[in-house]
Amino acid sequence: DILIIDSNEYGEFNSINGLENLLDDKYNATKYREDYDKELWELGKSIDKSKLLGLPIASAPIVTYYRADIMESYGFPSNPKELAEFMRDANNWLEIGKKLKADDKYIVQWIGEIVRISTSDMAYFDENLEYQRDNERFKEAIEIARKGRDLGISPYNDIWSDTGIKMLKEDKFAMLYLGSWGASELETLVPEQKGKWRVTALPFGAYGWNNASIISIPENSGNKDAAWKFIEYYIFKHNDKNRLGNVSGYLPFRGVEENLKHKNEFLGGQEDQRVYEELMSKTQEYSVTPLDKAVFKLWDDIVNEGLENGNKSDEILANIKSQVNSKFSKEIKILKNKIKV
Repeated sequence: DILIIDSNEYGEFNSINGLENLLDDKYNATKYREDYDKELWELGKSIDKSKLLGLPIASAPIVTYYRADIMESYGFPSNPKELAEFMRDANNWLEIGKKLKADDKYIVQWIGEIVRISTSDMAYFDENLEYQRDNERFKEAIEIARKGRDLGISPYNDIWSDTGIKMLKEDKFAMLYLGSWGASELETLVPEQKGKWRVTALPFGAYGWNNASIISIPENSGNKDAAWKFIEYYIFKHNDKNRLGNVSGYLPFRGVEENLKHKNEFLGGQEDQRVYEELMSKTQEYSVTPLDKAVFKLWDDIVNEGLENGNKSDEILANIKSQVNSKFSKEIKILKNKIKV
């Protein structure tokens, strides 16, 4: 009777039939619109923006988790705000990477990740289904990634592999860029590192969105009234004090001091929820399409290949745009027709 859909998968649902329109009179979700995050509300809509097919329960910014003890031992800022300010300058961030690399420690998992975190607040397509990830910010991010590659600051591995987990346990990862659920993930992987990690903003002054959880009602549900009553209660009435590590889509549940004062002992007693909400207030979510997952894979492959081949940023971006428009021309045309109806 209820579907919970991750925003990374929501593009598979917002362009087809099968979900109830929560703007219909029997639901009347419109009455909550003024108290709802604008970008999240738009995310829940159908691709033609005529229906509200789901309500994002909560959203997660991408943040930097880092080993405060390692930063301090190498003479870099270990205080979250001071480190965030220091890393606004890409040269400072690269200097951290260079210094730690000398001792086989790393501040990035994959070189292409640098581009991803720098540009993770922009959709692949604009509202007219035109590909748009080819602006100056992408060029700047590619140049930072190129310098990082030349310095060898990536181990070309991540914490989702056995090798990466072993590196994590051996103190070889000093920084990770994860959604704000990352602290609980790290606590599961390396409970013995409790108190050594902290959370702060992304490098380069970037603000990125990771994902959101969206709740919907299937059209074939036999209990639609009950499903809506649950959704109303869960999203708009029940401020779950244990719903930490993400940011509510319902604005009255943001800025609740009891939540903001939560101290995460894995993060050395840091008030992490306060960090997540502050960063989310500077981050924009965006609408998704059925093409996003495939386009991301293409985008990621071309960026990494281009960096390895020494291609210029203009060449990399032009190659991506060309291949997106050629390989997905049929699908883009179909979607454009949908939004014109």
